[in-house]
Amino acid sequence: LTLLEPTSGEMSLTSCSGCLCSDGVEYPGWGKDGARLHARDGGVPPARWCITAEDLRFLRRKVLDAVQAEQIRPTDLDPFDPKDTEVGPNMYTIVEQYLKPLTTEAGGMSWALLRHPEGLPCDVFITHSWSEGLYEFIDKLLDSWPMGARAVWCCVFANPQALDIGDLISDPRTSPFAFALASAAHVLVVTNRSASIYSRVWCIYEAFLAVESGKLITLASAPIHSSLRRSFALGMAIASLCFAIGSSVNLAVTEDHFTIASILWTALIALSQLCARQLHLSAALNVIAAALLAAWLGVMAAKGNWPQFGVTSIVVVVFLLNEVDRTRAVCKKAQASQLKTGYAGPENAKASKESDKARILDDIAEHTIQVDLSINVVMDAGMSTPALRALVEHGVDVRSSGELRWSMAMLCWIAWLVSLVSVVVGYDIALRSVQSHGVVDNTCIRKAAPSLAIQAANSLCFTICLIAWLLKRRDARAFVVSSIVKVSFLGLLVALITDLPSGCQGSAFGLWVRYPDVFFAVSLTNTLLTLTGRRVLITIPYIGPALLQIFGPGLGCLTILGQPARRRHRRKLSNGSAQSVRSDSSDLSGSHSSSSEDPISSVDV
Repeated sequence: LTLLEPTSGEMSLTSCSGCLCSDGVEYPGWGKDGARLHARDGGVPPARWCITAEDLRFLRRKVLDAVQAEQIRPTDLDPFDPKDTEVGPNMYTIVEQYLKPLTTEAGGMSWALLRHPEGLPCDVFITHSWSEGLYEFIDKLLDSWPMGARAVWCCVFANPQALDIGDLISDPRTSPFAFALASAAHVLVVTNRSASIYSRVWCIYEAFLAVESGKLITLASAPIHSSLRRSFALGMAIASLCFAIGSSVNLAVTEDHFTIASILWTALIALSQLCARQLHLSAALNVIAAALLAAWLGVMAAKGNWPQFGVTSIVVVVFLLNEVDRTRAVCKKAQASQLKTGYAGPENAKASKESDKARILDDIAEHTIQVDLSINVVMDAGMSTPALRALVEHGVDVRSSGELRWSMAMLCWIAWLVSLVSVVVGYDIALRSVQSHGVVDNTCIRKAAPSLAIQAANSLCFTICLIAWLLKRRDARAFVVSSIVKVSFLGLLVALITDLPSGCQGSAFGLWVRYPDVFFAVSLTNTLLTLTGRRVLITIPYIGPALLQIFGPGLGCLTILGQPARRRHRRKLSNGSAQSVRSDSSDLSGSHSSSSEDPISSVDV
């Protein structure tokens, strides 16, 4: 593309050598009839107006080049910094200065059909607003790309911006939005730094369609690589110092030291999981754990005790994953805050055309509370599903309950491996105890058989839990790993108290082997919680919501159950307040801001 002289404050683009890409590699749809491609009869079905992750990377490179070449320039309504590579020009600017000129010359089709003229099956529907920066949008989308998805439907790229699409969106029920969302299995919400996407009525309508069809709605997250690098750099500095100190200390290590270390690591891990929602406390625990673990590793290295060094290294990995979980939670909290900024309920959402708003509100009139409930669930849990919405209506606090914590998942796998090893170790101990001078005493074997059977049952129960976990939906997995970890720690606590008279000698694994009956109760409870699921637990009279609160992520057991969420949301809507979110959520929105009014009078679809 070559730059022509600007007219009326706008940039005009034209092609070089008669055609932008004569080989058709970058734009296979170049030269086709856009109106025919998007026609209701005989055109490409609206649900196939999709793009891939590679398309987004390609577009990011092209826009960066165009900005550097001053083909895309800041405006009074979008004074973006051309040197910035994190936010970038907003979608209004991209459409007016890049997409419209490009697709007009190409034939009038959308950018999606310019890249894929035959279309692509829709896996994910993207809901967003045009006030976000392009770089910010693409980075969040790529970082949150659902596993197994190939193509996404995004309005700014799917709809033909160079054509008059008034007829396409005249009826919301038969609009391209509705067809695409019906085909998608997943709805991804992409926030921005300017205002809540749900301050736009079309985004409200997309939320309504997603709720109506029972779609999985998740909140996209910004990349956390830079934050993790800072955290790990600080952790490495602290760990290196403490490791050096531990290596230089001449400590006479005894069995009591191993016992104290085992109890300390177990307590720190339990606290880190219970305080998952308290992000500052979680960060402090990670720092303390890094210092203590590094010092103990130094002692073990100096003594040459490599088995204990290996076991302690596993605990180090758990806390590394815990820091990853904490960093992701901080990012998710910031995205949720962006989603809350300017959201005042469906009835107060804005539209470029009041006629669009009137038709949409008329369509969702009887479902306003359900839509508002779903939006608030996304803000709190990071996703919205029929199951999570049902929990909120029963008064369950679902904050962070949609996010799978990798540290918890690793603890579950460790528990499963321990259950397998305990069978082998238990058999070995029993075999040694019943052998006398090479002769096996059958009576002793019969006495040892129940203990071995319990160990085998423990292993079987954990195997069932993990298989069920793999088969469950994403939001259910978070509850499964949380309940397994909490019940397992409760079993460790009971075994530890039981072992107090004998001096608590040995590690947590030793407790598992010595008290198989306690851990059989743990395994059985975990299996029941995993197989019954939240939908069954919530129906238990009086104690159902409390059980979900106790076994959910974080210190949910200390949350005071209030009135049902449906009642709270109804009151919020009747008040017409802009604060349509829980009052205990802190504001972490970014400093980048822009006008809440439409910078362009055309329909922002």
